[in-house]
Amino acid sequence: MSRHRAAACAPSSDWIEGVLSKRYRLSEFYDPAATGADQSDLLWMFSKAGDVEDTAHRADAQRNLSTSAASCVLGEVFAEFDSYVLSLTEQRTIEHRPLRSEDSLHSDVFLESHGRENNADTFGVKIVFTDRIGALVFTTFATYAGHLDASSADVDNTAASDMKDPPSEGMHGLTVSEKSRSVS
Repeated sequence: MSRHRAAACAPSSDWIEGVLSKRYRLSEFYDPAATGADQSDLLWMFSKAGDVEDTAHRADAQRNLSTSAASCVLGEVFAEFDSYVLSLTEQRTIEHRPLRSEDSLHSDVFLESHGRENNADTFGVKIVFTDRIGALVFTTFATYAGHLDASSADVDNTAASDMKDPPSEGMHGLTVSEKSRSVS
């Protein structure tokens, strides 16, 4: 698959308008029934039934699940912008019903808004978690700040010009990557 490489630039307004208001669905995100109990991330977060009743623990799990889902989607959406850095600046969650340890969750991530201030972009992101039958479990609203990381762009351009062969495994088992993307 050929993809336009925009390593040393930020997304244009037209490009951003094209990705806003789209729904990015992650297939079954956490499914305790599909994996062994020792491998389910959701069961790991709620190692015993009592943890589900702990509001602080549940809120922490919701934040982690939301950040993970948003990072996964934003990493794909902004993949062609190697030197564009996104950072989570704000996050707020609305719980529709308590999260349960046996929940199988789907997440939908929406890039809802875009603004520009002080040489940085701000993106409003909504992450909606539903259960197997489509009932709302919780919704998270997050704000991400995006900016061009000039030092990363300089390093990428220098490394690309110095590289004569395509990336390959090094002598000591190290893998050289052709891109360095930062999504946090």
